[in-house]
This record gives sequence, C-alpha cells and structure tokens, in this order.
Amino acid sequence: MKIAQVVWPENSMPPKRYGPVQLVASILANGLSKRGHDLTSFTTADSTVSGKKIIVAECPTRDDPTIPDLLYYHSVTMAELLKHRNEFDIIHSHIGHSIIPILEVTDTPVVITSHGTYDNPHPRYIYKKYAQKAHFVAISESQKKSLPGVNYAGVVYHGIDVDNFEYSDEADDYMLYVGRTSPVKGLGPAIKASIATGRRLIIAAHSDQTEAGKKYFDTDIKPYLNHKEIDFLGEVDQGKLRALMAKAKLLIFPIQWEEPFGLVVAEANASGTPVVAYARGSMPEIIGEGVNGYLVEPGNDEKLNAALKKVFEIPEAEYRKLRESSRRYAEKNFTIERMIDGYEEIYKKIIGRINARRI
Repeated sequence: MKIAQVVWPENSMPPKRYGPVQLVASILANGLSKRGHDLTSFTTADSTVSGKKIIVAECPTRDDPTIPDLLYYHSVTMAELLKHRNEFDIIHSHIGHSIIPILEVTDTPVVITSHGTYDNPHPRYIYKKYAQKAHFVAISESQKKSLPGVNYAGVVYHGIDVDNFEYSDEADDYMLYVGRTSPVKGLGPAIKASIATGRRLIIAAHSDQTEAGKKYFDTDIKPYLNHKEIDFLGEVDQGKLRALMAKAKLLIFPIQWEEPFGLVVAEANASGTPVVAYARGSMPEIIGEGVNGYLVEPGNDEKLNAALKKVFEIPEAEYRKLRESSRRYAEKNFTIERMIDGYEEIYKKIIGRINARRI
C-alpha cells in the first residue's frame, strides 16, 4: 500500500525531544515500511523516518525563533498535501480537524487518528457534520466515547519499541513526572504530593507556552521549584528521558482531564517503572491495579499521597516483582507489532470496501 503520514512540522520524525504525535507517527511509518509498504511522510528535512519524505520545513519549526507563527508551516503542509492528495492508497492524518477540507477534494480514503479528547461541543459538532467521509481511529475506548457520531474504523493503542527502553529491576529513591507544564497534565498536584510525602520529584517537562500554560506555571509550579524535594529539569532529550525512567521508583500521573492514552505510561512500564495515576480517561484501561501501577480517585490528595507511600514502602522483593510485572505488561500491550497489526488491518478493510463498491 502507498500510505501518507501527515503531521505538523513542530517536531522532526522522530522527535529529538518532546513530541508524542510525531513519535507515534514515526514508529508507525517505520514499522509499516519494514512490512513492505510504500510510506511517505510530510515532515521536516532533518527527519530520519523510513520511506519517502515530502519536506514542509527545514527543521522543527518550534526550534526556530525567527518564525512568527507556527501556522505558516501548517499552511505549507496543507499546500503540499493538496498537491499530492491523489498519489496514495491511504492518507493517515495526525493533524486533527485541519484535515477536514482535504476530505472535500479527494477520493483517497483518509484515516484520522485523534490525539486529544473531546469534552468541548465545538469539535464534536465540526467532526460530526464535516468529517463523515473520514475513517476515525481512537487510541482508547475512553477517547472513543468522547467523540460520538463519527465513522470509527477501530481502536488502536499506541505502540513503542519496548526493547529501546532500558529495563531495571532496581530503582533510585525518586519519583518522576513527564509531560507538559499544562493545567490538564497535573504537574501542580504532583509537586504538592512530593512535598507532602517528602519524596524527591524529578520533573522532565515541556513548557506550555499558551497563555493558560504560562499562568499555570507562574501560579502552581514556579513558587515551589526551590523546594528541596523538587528537581525541575525542563525538557530533556529521549536518551536522558529513558535513563530517568529506568531508575525512577514510580511515574506520577495525576491528570486533570480525560487522558486519551498516556504514552508516558507505556514508556515507564517498558522500563519496569510502575505508574500512580488518577483514574481518569484511559487510565483504567491501561493500568491494572497492582500489575503495572495503581489508580487513585481523581482529585483526592490523601489517597494520592497514600498510594505514593505504598509504592515507596513495598518490601524489596515484592517491588522487584512489580517492576517485572510492569515490563511484561508493556511487552504484551504496548508493542510496535500490535500497533502496526491494528493499523494494517484497518487500512486493508477500508481499501477492500472501496474496491468492492467499485466493482
């Protein structure tokens, strides 16, 4: 199959730092290429993803301070996609609602993988009214429920190269936060839990430069960064991140929204690191109690602190078993092969139905 992968050029494929959408699209493109499919990625010139590339920017646009608005290169991406729209068997979009105009000007089937959640009525309305020609893939059952009324082709969990994550059955005495400094990602509650329990927290976080993100950083994060338990690293590269995950006692994930998947959960588990998370969104789907982590009633600070203490106080032999179990869980549920199988089957079904209608 001739398959296009479409992402925004804020990050290369794969990203050097934080960029979960480009990371997933890269893993998918590389895996499909290995299976003999003809892949084309709309991406940056410095990307090393397998297959062909249609260049829409010379480097990750978020790294170029001379660009006044990242939307300029969104327009370039759309222009290139318009130009090449009829050259593929499948167009796989990771750019959200921006793909909708393409649906009106091509007969090439379009698969949309949603990477967000849809608790706002406006995206629900827009997708339901204008994206009926698209084939949606949800990344969790929870996410699927948040966007009803569209044409779902299936649910496919994100996959990672589990072997690329160093496994350790021992851990250092710190918990880890990985994500954005956005209100929905729960860094504020993670910091408060660290201080309340007296446990060191290492923060590897991408800075949210929206107005809401900046305000949240100033009010809920910055005032605590000089506390003795808090170690704020900011954004780190993938190698450093994997090293931190391998030795963390746990990953803390007190999300404040209906998390659509949570790639960091899979990455932590691949390292053997259990996750303590609020039971929101996809978390009850991908965290088994006592298997690869623990779920906590959302917003309950006392229960969050108790769960953290529980992990730190588990006897050594039992904790080793928890790390082994977390790794096995990742090997079973979050592999590249499982993700590729899912998407490959969806592509084939879509093309098969289209071909059957043409006969």
